[in-house]
Amino acid sequence: KDPRASNAKKKKTPVVSDNDDDGDEINKTVRQIMLTEGADLSREEAGRIRENYMALQAKLQYEKDSGQLIELTAAEEVLFNAFRQQRDAWLNWPSRVAPLMAADLDVPADRMTEVLIEHVHKHISVLGEPEFNPAED
Repeated sequence: KDPRASNAKKKKTPVVSDNDDDGDEINKTVRQIMLTEGADLSREEAGRIRENYMALQAKLQYEKDSGQLIELTAAEEVLFNAFRQQRDAWLNWPSRVAPLMAADLDVPADRMTEVLIEHVHKHISVLGEPEFNPAED
């Protein structure tokens, strides 16, 4: 009996280096999965998985190069700035329209401003606490 064959069948704890040059979490995760599950794969299965992985990486790179994908931090910054502008617009709205509404309704402008500000703040606080449910798609 060849000792190499029996050693290859033993489950080994995979070791993933933290010194990856690219520092890519996805590559670390994929490498971890491959090291964990790879011992149970035939050469053909491993080759198929490798080819699929390489194709997905190429597709991802193409989408990134063609501008179909953007960095998460850039998207977060754009959304943050857009929602901040919306919030600021809502916060400034009561002081602009309250006097006009008060004149139309023949009520004191300062009271109308107070009421509108109160309701706008409640509305913004509700909008600021979105519910996230990943099961809904």
